[in-house]
Amino acid sequence: MENSVNILISKIAIVSRIANEKLMCDIGLHSGQAQILRELGENDGSSQAELVRSLCVSAPTVNKMVSRLAEAGFVTTRQCPEDNRLVRVRLTAKGARIQPEIKKQLRKLETALLAEFSETENVLLPFLLEKIHSNLQKIAS
Repeated sequence: MENSVNILISKIAIVSRIANEKLMCDIGLHSGQAQILRELGENDGSSQAELVRSLCVSAPTVNKMVSRLAEAGFVTTRQCPEDNRLVRVRLTAKGARIQPEIKKQLRKLETALLAEFSETENVLLPFLLEKIHSNLQKIAS
């Protein structure tokens, strides 16, 4: 059972989180904050509920991270005029300026993850991981 796929995935998730945290710390962010900023870089103006769904974290977690990012000047929040229940999160100029650094750190992590893989393995791995994710989603839902 030592090398079961589930145990290996758990070990990878833990080490990946630690490595990501370390790389994001180098640019003054926590990994969760960087995830929110990266998501906003792709979908600026997302609601907090949309961030919860896209990042697969709890609403209180997103709320706390967004509050801290707002205090640090990376984002602003505003109630949606069409639906007062929604809070929209937008990047500030500071949040937009850090996007290249976040992407640079994520590329470093990706390079480290795929070091010593063949081209075929690099193509096959994401496909296999998506299948695993899909299989687990069936159980988790």
